[in-house]
Amino acid sequence: MVVTDHHGVHVMSDAVLAIARHLGGGWRVLGAIGGIVPRRLRDAAYRAIASRRHRWFGTARACEIVAPDELVRFLS
Repeated sequence: MVVTDHHGVHVMSDAVLAIARHLGGGWRVLGAIGGIVPRRLRDAAYRAIASRRHRWFGTARACEIVAPDELVRFLS
């Protein structure tokens, strides 16, 4: 995963933390606390989850078409 924002380009667990900070509320706290954990450990956890996500959540044959009233849930 890669996220770009006004702070730069973030990859793997740094990207997850950047998204959490952007969401605000309790997610912002999670992003701040996650930043305390060393990147090496965060990235190891990220890779472990990424390698198992299809087994846990399955796969989709196509991307879902988003309803107009749900567009506000997406980052621009």
